[in-house]
Amino acid sequence: MEVNPHIEETIAPTLEQKKSEVSNTKAVEATAGYNKQTQPAAPDAALPDEVVKESSTALKLDSEEQKRAYASGVGLAHYIEDQIAEQKLLHITLDKDILLAGMMDTFNHEEKMSDNMVRTTLSVFNEQIKILTAAENEKRLAVSKMYITDFSQRDGAKKSLKGFYYLIENKGEGSAITDNSTVAIRYKGTLIDGTIIDEPSAQNVNQIFHVKDMMPALRDTIKVLRKGGKIQVVIPPSLAQDTIRLAHPIPTNSLLIYSMEVVGSNG
Repeated sequence: MEVNPHIEETIAPTLEQKKSEVSNTKAVEATAGYNKQTQPAAPDAALPDEVVKESSTALKLDSEEQKRAYASGVGLAHYIEDQIAEQKLLHITLDKDILLAGMMDTFNHEEKMSDNMVRTTLSVFNEQIKILTAAENEKRLAVSKMYITDFSQRDGAKKSLKGFYYLIENKGEGSAITDNSTVAIRYKGTLIDGTIIDEPSAQNVNQIFHVKDMMPALRDTIKVLRKGGKIQVVIPPSLAQDTIRLAHPIPTNSLLIYSMEVVGSNG
C-alpha cells in the first residue's frame, strides 16, 4: 500500500473543525490558568458561561455540516489505522504521536519539514513499501503452495474441477444437499496462521444459508455432504480473491481454510 503524499486533500473537509477544536482547547486552558492563579483552588470551579458554551458546542453534531466534518475525521482515522496495521505486517512502525503532530502542524501552518523534504521522504518510503510488499507476497505464495502440497497428500483429500481442495471428515446421513436446499451450518474461515477471516456474527449460533447463494467453494463442496457431515475446504490464492467477499480485504496470495459442519438441511 502506498502512502499518499497528497493526503491533505482527503482531510481538507475537517480543517475548519480541527482549527475550531484547537482554538476551543486553548481558550479553556487559558481560562483554567486564570482561575488557578486568581481564585482559591476548588475541584468544581466553574468556567465562564461563554467558554463552557463554546467548548460544549464543539462536541455537538447537530447540523449536517458538523456531521460531515466529524465523519470525515472518522474515515481518515480508519484509513490511518488500516495503513499502520498493514505496514506493521512489513515490520514498519509509524509513531502515532509524531504522525498526529505532523497533521496538527499542517493544520496550523507550522510544518517542520519543507514541501520538498516531505515529497522526497514519502517517495523513498513508498519505494521501500513496494519492495517489502513484493517480498512478503512471494513469501506468502510459497507458504500457500507448501500447504496445498501437504493437504493434497492427506488420506481422502480431493480436488474439485474448479480447483478447490477438500477433505470429508464425516459425510453425514440423510437426503442429498442441492442448490435449492437450505442448510444450517457451523463454519469458520481462517488464514494459514489461524487468523479468523469469516465466521458467524455470534458464537455457537448456526448460520442459515440458501446453498445457491453461498460462495462457489463452499457451495460446491457442501453438496457432497448430508446432515451431520463435516468437511475442510482449502481455497488456493489464485481463487481466493474471486470466491470470497469479506468486510476487509485479505492479503495478496493468501490461502483460505474453511471448516464446515451441516447441522440441518431441507429442500
